Amino acid sequence: MTALGHGDQWGSLLYLNWQASPDGQGSVGRQLIDGSVGAVTAVPEPSSWLMLGAGLGLLGLVRCRLSHI
Repeated sequence: MTALGHGDQWGSLLYLNWQASPDGQGSVGRQLIDGSVGAVTAVPEPSSWLMLGAGLGLLGLVRCRLSHI
């Protein structure tokens, strides 16, 4: 299974091929490359990491204050 956007070594998912004919008409050939999506993992934003760190810091501060009571 390949990731979407990487059907071949250049990342193409669709080939269009123009075939000219002697009468001047021509035709377009097309080939769809299988670009099925495998597993997609989420990447957290830096602000998410900052909020996580701030929340853990506040929890540590509250725990520290409560342990001195």
